[in-house]
Amino acid sequence: MYTLNDKFGCFEGKRLILFDLDGPIAMQPKGHKSARLDEDERYVQLLGDYPLTHPHELLVKLVKEENPVLQDVERLVTSKERLSAESAILTPLAKEFVETLEQLHFGLAVTSNGSIEAVDRFLEKNSVTSFGEHVYTRTSDRILLKPDPDCIQRAIANTGIAASDSLMIGDSWSDVVAAKSAGVAFLGFAWTEEKKQELLEAGAQLLVSSWEELLRQR
Repeated sequence: MYTLNDKFGCFEGKRLILFDLDGPIAMQPKGHKSARLDEDERYVQLLGDYPLTHPHELLVKLVKEENPVLQDVERLVTSKERLSAESAILTPLAKEFVETLEQLHFGLAVTSNGSIEAVDRFLEKNSVTSFGEHVYTRTSDRILLKPDPDCIQRAIANTGIAASDSLMIGDSWSDVVAAKSAGVAFLGFAWTEEKKQELLEAGAQLLVSSWEELLRQR
């Protein structure tokens, strides 16, 4: 059994804790290599040698361009996300951390750029039930992916908890920007040195590298 070790005091006065999924809750097993999206034959057929950044950034770019293959590309992205959900494992102590917050009566929500199918599948297969219905993912309006604060704002609106009473936990620059835009405090989950640099450059001030830092054995 665990209790919260609020080493920064960032949970004090907060009522809603928002989690990005990838990194804070889910990660790929060590040594696992996912096939790149642009290595998929379907990607090549749709976009040729169109440069790939992050798949979610690609979707936003295609929206802005009014690219006619957007829906086909999103179906491909979603299929890759589903495969990733199947291979992903829980971040060490993530479930224990979330359940500790639930026992302390914090409101909890997932705010992710992923598809609802992939996020729900990961949570279901790992028996993570603490978020209940408060899972906010990609919508049909892809322009609203983080760094847009839309998913955070939907979580705040549906829980009825003010932005000032909320804390976002994420591992990417887009999480930092989205939280700031929504007026929500931020805690970075810097589980690699690369993530640490990314978060610091985006303006994150509070970082942890593992959930062990915020849990204390009872």
